[in-house]
Parts: sequence; structure tokens; C-alpha cells
Amino acid sequence: MTPSPEFFQHLFEYTRWADLRQLETTTPLADEAYFKNHGWSFGTIHEVMLHMLSAQSIWLDRIVGRTPVWLADDSRMAERAAVEPEWHAIHQRFTAFLADQTPQSLAAAITHTNMRGQTFTLPLWNLLTHVCNHSTHHRGQLNSMIKLSGGEPSEIDYSIYIKIAKGLL
Repeated sequence: MTPSPEFFQHLFEYTRWADLRQLETTTPLADEAYFKNHGWSFGTIHEVMLHMLSAQSIWLDRIVGRTPVWLADDSRMAERAAVEPEWHAIHQRFTAFLADQTPQSLAAAITHTNMRGQTFTLPLWNLLTHVCNHSTHHRGQLNSMIKLSGGEPSEIDYSIYIKIAKGLL
């Protein structure tokens, strides 16, 4: 059963909220803590965040038929200050894309080639679900890295998002 376009608009609004909330949590960290290699995942807070935003961007590129660009390899993204505007741009692209979706487009098969050159065909809704799930996975890693770096992890659970959206918190 294909979820509705509204479901994905809601899910990506949560993803946007959680991404930006976590980005805000990293702001107080000194560069030494932010760029410290923890020896797991992608190493540093910056590298995990670049991976997350790169993955969101590359999936949207694949879905719309553009040549994917892995932002984490872009030298301008080495700077901490580059992350926030790029993430806002990706979130805006996803919001605009999702506004145009229909039940038929969500059920349509999308063929894409991954970074290893393997080609797959899946319904769009499966790919969109993956993008959100992928972000959730890495947000857990980020919270651990933020805590290990002396920061205060952010509350980014979906239940917190809903309670805030409903004015309960």
C-alpha cells in the first residue's frame, strides 16, 4: 500500500525539523570538538552531517533524474558554515518536490544507480522512506558524538516533534 503524498510531506517536515534541531545543537561546540575524530561512523560530527545532507541531496538528484553530486566531496563543504545553508537548500528542494507528488507518482518505479554502479528499480515511496530512515539512523550517531564532544544532545524523537507541533511542549 502506497502512503499518501501528505504522509511524505509530514515525514519530511519532521526530517527537516530534526536535521535543523541537531545542527543547532552543534553550534555551541568549539571547532576542536566539532572536528574531533571519534574513530567510528564517519569520524567527526562534521563528516556525519555532510554524509546526511549529501545523501539527501544525492537521493533527490537520482529521483528527479539529475546527475548526482556527492556534496561531501565538494571542497567548499569543508567549512562548518557551509552546512546550514546547504541543508536549507536541500530541504527546500525536497519540500517543492513533495508538493508535486500524487499517489500515482509515489507508486511509480524509479530506476537508479548507486555509488557502486549497481542499478535498482523501486517505487518512489520506498526511496523516500529510505531517505528519512537513513537520516534517523545517523541522527542517533550524531547525538552520541555531540555528547562525547561535551555538547548537549538534542531531543529529536518523532514523539517530541509531534508534541511540539501540537503545542503540548
